[in-house]
Amino acid sequence: MRGLADAFGTPLWHTSVAPAVVVEQLSHYQHELDASTVLHGELLEVFGMGVLITGASGVGKSELALELISRGHRLIADDTPTLTRVAPNVLEGTCSPTLRDLLEVRGLGTVSYTHLDVYKRQVQHFDPQGVGARTPAECLLLQLEVMPPDTPWLDQARRLVEWHLELLADRDFNGLMRRLKVSREDLQGIISLIQSRCV
Repeated sequence: MRGLADAFGTPLWHTSVAPAVVVEQLSHYQHELDASTVLHGELLEVFGMGVLITGASGVGKSELALELISRGHRLIADDTPTLTRVAPNVLEGTCSPTLRDLLEVRGLGTVSYTHLDVYKRQVQHFDPQGVGARTPAECLLLQLEVMPPDTPWLDQARRLVEWHLELLADRDFNGLMRRLKVSREDLQGIISLIQSRCV
């Protein structure tokens, strides 16, 4: 085989390493040679697809990334993702190893998104209680959380906020009485308790 390769001027490689290992190493070597660029933005994997969030400083890119992460999506790189073309129509996004799992969030500083629940709880308990909530229901639940456990109608108020807030918004009091299994007078007490948290 070597004679034919020499006769035709064709390079011939020989190695004792397994073919799969050779292909992987050559692919890595080619990848290192491919053109890449560093962009300003947040790179995430959302439903299996790469999403790059760009914009001017301070517009909320990190906050949006944090919200997506809290909903189960994955951060690839914060602030300076490296994009490399690995095929004609395929880009690969990576993060510097020193910045992996870190996210800069205005008001919190640099946080490890792997500890997201801890940071979320900190923000949600800023004063006033619930200021960091993502939804009105979450805000009300956080405010009800700090009430004494023996507060009248507390359990029913939590149930209403967690499961039936749309009925309250629609003023469907009959529907609420059926779902919560309470009288009109009891429902007024529950609603009054919820309204007392909305000041």
